[in-house]
Amino acid sequence: MTITRLGLSVATVALGIGLTLTSAHAQERIVATVNGEGITEADLQFAEVEWGDHLGKLSPDLRRRAHIELLIESQLFARAATDENLLSKSKEIDLKRFSDRLALRNYYYQKRVKDRVTEEDVRNFFEDQVKTFRPQEEVRARHILVNSRELAIELAKQLSAGADFAALARHFSQDPTTNLLGGDLGYFVRGQMVSEIDEVAFSLKKGEVSESVKTQFGWHLVRVDDRRVRAAPTFDELKDYLATLLVQRRIREMAANLRAKAKIEIDPRELVGSAGAHEPSSMIGSGVSGPPAASRLNQNGK
Repeated sequence: MTITRLGLSVATVALGIGLTLTSAHAQERIVATVNGEGITEADLQFAEVEWGDHLGKLSPDLRRRAHIELLIESQLFARAATDENLLSKSKEIDLKRFSDRLALRNYYYQKRVKDRVTEEDVRNFFEDQVKTFRPQEEVRARHILVNSRELAIELAKQLSAGADFAALARHFSQDPTTNLLGGDLGYFVRGQMVSEIDEVAFSLKKGEVSESVKTQFGWHLVRVDDRRVRAAPTFDELKDYLATLLVQRRIREMAANLRAKAKIEIDPRELVGSAGAHEPSSMIGSGVSGPPAASRLNQNGK
């Protein structure tokens, strides 16, 4: 959805607004011109509302430059569309109406939802979530995956004789995601690995190597490199992620309130086969995934 929204926004801004920048903001500072048509400070402010979420944590200077470049491209595409007479008069009116609605929706979202989520709100949300956190033991393990029990037994003998586990993993392991890392699986808690590996890994002491273990993937040798109790994530690790969750929650609540006050009628023919479809508000901000630390707050289904 992110790519679609960005592409659509460029088109609507370019065609619905782009050709009138000079006349609409003639008294404002011009930051760039494209074939004589101006891009103003006001345009940059609206660009931040429209595209800011897509620019991540760029510095203010880089964000500003990115917005200028996006607005320049918008001007170029808008002029190309006009020069090629792509829109009939009726289509131009339809597009203008749609772009106006979209621009107002995004501006309302920025001013009435996103800008009103404060750091104090996020911190309170964090404290509420941390209350549900329960410390869990985690292990850091390595494994060697091979196709036969015989080879697993032979490698176990070499390990008993002092062979280096990581070196054998790099040479023999059939797991393409970990063999170049010496078989390193990283840290994990119970339930993150297949059950056979889970059971063995959490039964071993630090430094111990398992006997051969059969899974659906083949035969494994497992060594535990470390054991520890997983700590709760810090506020700094999660504040951006939790801020996004709060914004999503509030936009859903606001959309629900607006819908409750509105009279909405949908042609019955548009409802055929739509059972279970998502409400529009649930699509806002979709695709947001949390940082690894976020999983530490989800141990009770929160």
